[in-house]
Amino acid sequence: MAKSKRRSEDGRAKAHARQRERNERAAAERAVLAARQAASKRLDGSTTSGLQRLGELSTRLERLHSEESDILRERDQLIDDLRLLDTSWNLIALRSGVSRQALSKRAR
Repeated sequence: MAKSKRRSEDGRAKAHARQRERNERAAAERAVLAARQAASKRLDGSTTSGLQRLGELSTRLERLHSEESDILRERDQLIDDLRLLDTSWNLIALRSGVSRQALSKRAR
């Protein structure tokens, strides 16, 4: 009787494991489908419009990076000029909102 009960329990455990695997697989498939639908919605249904938008965003990012570089160069030049006039690192850090250590590393 004990063997029969043990086999029955093993069978139930295996069936439960198979069911759990099926449920997990189905959940993963639903997640993939939902992700594809969300991507399609973001693209307005067209790969071409999505690629066009990607190009526009890339151009904007390049422009922003260029502006950032210009601003950082100007800031670094101002730091150099202020240091030539013996302005303290503490005062420069206070006005810029950047630590003295970071400013001294950025200065040439």
